[in-house]
Amino acid sequence: MNFPGIKEDCETFLGLFQATDTVRYEEFLSIWKEMKFNTIFYGGMRSLESNRFTRELFSVVSAYFLPPYTFQIRVGAMYLMYGLYNTQLCQPKQKIRIALKNWTDVEQLHQELISAQHLDAVYIYRQLRLMRAFYFTGMPTMLTFKPQKSIKPEESREEFMEKKDRVADLITSESLEEIMNIQEHYQKTKGHLSANRSQPDKALSLIKEDFTDNLQSVVEEYQFWKQEKAVSKKK
Repeated sequence: MNFPGIKEDCETFLGLFQATDTVRYEEFLSIWKEMKFNTIFYGGMRSLESNRFTRELFSVVSAYFLPPYTFQIRVGAMYLMYGLYNTQLCQPKQKIRIALKNWTDVEQLHQELISAQHLDAVYIYRQLRLMRAFYFTGMPTMLTFKPQKSIKPEESREEFMEKKDRVADLITSESLEEIMNIQEHYQKTKGHLSANRSQPDKALSLIKEDFTDNLQSVVEEYQFWKQEKAVSKKK
């Protein structure tokens, strides 16, 4: 990064927006005015340096517009791109690079905004489209050749990320099928052992016959609860 401090400033802004626990544009605008964020361009830079600065600024902000960041952070990044695009000093205006591979995620966010009736956010998104603010590219950043030792991995704030679904990772369709196969093998083995005994052995009744069905039912209830919670949080 050629302009130190950009990432920190953007994360500070998004952190304040996250603290509002809403995606209302008026809350964003309040933070924007309080921080006087439009003055980020007032550095007395010449035209060439101003273009480079603006491109890098959009590169930083647009990363938060995509997964794996939370719904609120992504909306906040969209608002931030809208504000920066309209207040930049470059002529002609620098555009926001969006790789084609990420466009599905952008459209999905747009549909989520419509479904949750966040009309202010939908309006801002459509304004960005109408202004042709997005520049569709093969890669999210410009391709440059740098020595391998000079490339440092970008660190992201964990509180901006979507929380991993441990249940979904643990209980998958494949794992349920495997459990079902193990249970079926267990029941067959249990039947063979019981056939050779005059009295049934209680030690052979370790697993309920409907264990897999009950487990799947619990997972489905959890997924439904999680979906309902996500919908209510976006309202």
